[in-house]
Amino acid sequence: MKRVDEFVRLEFLPSLKDPSSFEKAEVTLDTLIYKDYFVIIMGMDEELLAAYTDRRATFANLLSMSPDDASYIEENEENERNILKTQASLDTLKSLPSGPDAEKIWSINISYSYRAKNGMGALDKSVVEISYYPEKDSFEIMD
Repeated sequence: MKRVDEFVRLEFLPSLKDPSSFEKAEVTLDTLIYKDYFVIIMGMDEELLAAYTDRRATFANLLSMSPDDASYIEENEENERNILKTQASLDTLKSLPSGPDAEKIWSINISYSYRAKNGMGALDKSVVEISYYPEKDSFEIMD
């Protein structure tokens, strides 16, 4: 928690309208392990692959009407490259080991509630979301 507080002081406080009014309210932590992270990423890749695959039919229709249209040909080729990249990503994720490493922590998500004066001078309660990545030993403010 000392490192989180230090990160907030150095990286977040300067962005406030009135940093001197900052008051820490509440901090909650939530961990995300590798296997759960991979499930999330796989779901995103599966949705993306479905969208690219749906576009394949659209391009087939467009190209049947205008087979020489350079923009349709280029977009279709890009869509096909995206299908291959996304499928390769899914295949890689599916091949990852599910042993003890799958239980390691990917990130610790921190909800850091605070009070500070806003631009009008009123004291507001807000939350900044921060992620800590143990393997990289780094923090990141989430948007």
